[in-house]
Amino acid sequence: MNQQSLQIQRLKNVEIRDTADKLLGDASEIILPLPKWSFIEHKGLGMASPMKLPVGLEQPVAIFVGANIGTLGMVIQPSRLVCKCRLRDCVPNMIPSNDREVSCEMAGHFSAGAPHSNQQQFSLLFLKLCVGGTEIELFDLLSNIWRKGGRDLISSH
Repeated sequence: MNQQSLQIQRLKNVEIRDTADKLLGDASEIILPLPKWSFIEHKGLGMASPMKLPVGLEQPVAIFVGANIGTLGMVIQPSRLVCKCRLRDCVPNMIPSNDREVSCEMAGHFSAGAPHSNQQQFSLLFLKLCVGGTEIELFDLLSNIWRKGGRDLISSH
């Protein structure tokens, strides 16, 4: 199985740690977003209609479902988290012998959620998703980097 071709959109049964590997809590699921392009409309002199020009990436939001992380969002701003789970929990029909650790490093900040909701939003500035130590996806909003499976998606747009 080619690890770089994996499509992981959800992490399940996740341990949430800080960068010093201290356990901060857990989440039943983390829904990873797909970054989207941000465009502006431009209409120059003599142009019949406006054209849309890409100006960068929009800030994506990850959803933490059933998270037990206390007041983490108030303590660390911007938060830098390392979320760990097993590949078998992320990819259906995974062969147990191919099971590896999934590590997702994120930086950003938590948004205040509804008082009785079991979901928290995490606005991402940085996301690095690795399976067994191999990078699957890298997203860095501030540096305007988006790489998936080793392919640069910014320059190929």
